[in-house]
Amino acid sequence: MQWRSFVMLSVGMTVVLLVSLLADPPYPRPVQVYASNPVRMRRPQPNQVILTMTDDFLYQTLIWYEMPLAGASSNGVVHGIGPMKTGVVGVLQQRRKPLETLRSNRSTLVSDEWSVQFEHTLSGPISKISHAPPPPAPSDSDHRLQFAVMYHVLENEDAQHITRVYYFPEESNDVMEYKDLIMRGTTWIDWFNLEHTSILYSRDPDIYRFRIAPLPTNLNHPPHSISIPLDTMIPGEPIKRYHQPKFTQKHRVVFARLYSPANETYRVFSADVHKTRDYYHVNITITDGNTTTNTWKQRDKSVINPTKIYSEENVQYMAFVDGTHQLHHDRVETKMPQLSLTRSKDGKTLVVPFIKNQFLTVDYTDRVDVLKYDEEESRYLYRNKDKSILPEYYFWSYGDRLETASEYEIPMGAELDESGSLLAVWTDANVIHIFKREPEPHHRIVKHSWYLSMVVAPTQGELDAAGIGTITFYKHEKDTYMVVGLLNQEIRTYSMDQVEEVNGIQFLEFVRERWDMLIAMSFIILIFVINESHSSSL
Repeated sequence: MQWRSFVMLSVGMTVVLLVSLLADPPYPRPVQVYASNPVRMRRPQPNQVILTMTDDFLYQTLIWYEMPLAGASSNGVVHGIGPMKTGVVGVLQQRRKPLETLRSNRSTLVSDEWSVQFEHTLSGPISKISHAPPPPAPSDSDHRLQFAVMYHVLENEDAQHITRVYYFPEESNDVMEYKDLIMRGTTWIDWFNLEHTSILYSRDPDIYRFRIAPLPTNLNHPPHSISIPLDTMIPGEPIKRYHQPKFTQKHRVVFARLYSPANETYRVFSADVHKTRDYYHVNITITDGNTTTNTWKQRDKSVINPTKIYSEENVQYMAFVDGTHQLHHDRVETKMPQLSLTRSKDGKTLVVPFIKNQFLTVDYTDRVDVLKYDEEESRYLYRNKDKSILPEYYFWSYGDRLETASEYEIPMGAELDESGSLLAVWTDANVIHIFKREPEPHHRIVKHSWYLSMVVAPTQGELDAAGIGTITFYKHEKDTYMVVGLLNQEIRTYSMDQVEEVNGIQFLEFVRERWDMLIAMSFIILIFVINESHSSSL
């Protein structure tokens, strides 16, 4: 009977409508304030984008890690399979535009063009970059550091690892200058972080977990564009047996200096991910050191439960002909985390995305006078040799997760605002998750949790096609903006104080956000209707 097919179709579409109405409403989207003009690229897409700001200008630095030597043909000789190669060089191009552009409607602008500041071609390929921490105070003129890149030069039997530090010189606030700092030794440097007065870095292999190279005094004074050997090196915490699990195949690490009220304390945060055959192992530590006496003490340590690299998932398939279901086991691989970190302006808050869609927050607190009476937290308070309690402590918060479409979607980067109360985390699916929390987290006696406030999906602003390079926050008077630097060289600005209005019924929103699920459900319904129609005609 033909009416049975019609009833089945009606019931199926009703179920689809009910699913759309019962689905959780999407998170608000921030209002897009500005989008720069599309850029025609003569070169391939850059590997990284850095955004820096002054009172008047936005600076965009495009970084290509490996470009053919100038004048060489596309079949030029390139040798090496790792980040250290011959036949290629790193290239940086910097340009700027007025900062007020970021909060303007492009149609009202007289000009939206970039002004090129410089283009530098290095002597070897770039392997990594580091952003300078923000100055402790806006008026602190001694902290003019902006960012650094590490590149590598191989000449005959000699290999050099060089950190090029970019800064605003003492005599100018308009054009950045640089100095090349030649690192000691030839062992490979697998991580470095530019700090206010030093470079914190680690080598592979090494007998120390990290090393510290003090920056030259008056780094931002002339002469500029010169090379300076870093002769002084301070070894960090020695490597112990438990720092690396057996049968490690791959290793990633991040280091950063944390705030301490004691000026003589050099406090180091570290997160290590080791890949073995079957598991990812995550170790996180906070270590205090005195660079004068070269003594180190581990203040806190956490070993996250090992995460399986491969997991078995049941996937249900439907045969096209008879509509029968088949159950298969798929082996799904968890990706190696792309470790990154971000710090607040005062260095008292640090966020690190790690395994899968998780991220860790550490927060400084000065309420040790109360915490010492807490049975749980008092066990972890920092103590001197005489067992007296230090008046400083860091909360650890592991429970925060991104609400991703898949738990295998991994974070690619994160950015905190100056206060440490606004956080943006972006993933390999080019989705930006914006978290908020109450201000003043450093005077609390309990952990300070994040809540997901807004989401920018790839369908808004063509993020999916372009790819996210970096994110920074910008405050103008009482308004806060999120500035997104895309890998296609374009800029997007979003207001953190306004959200888009949702027009139309929820079903249309469901169609736009979950079109893949809608197609699958409609296809299944169609198969059942066709089968029923054929059965009725027999």
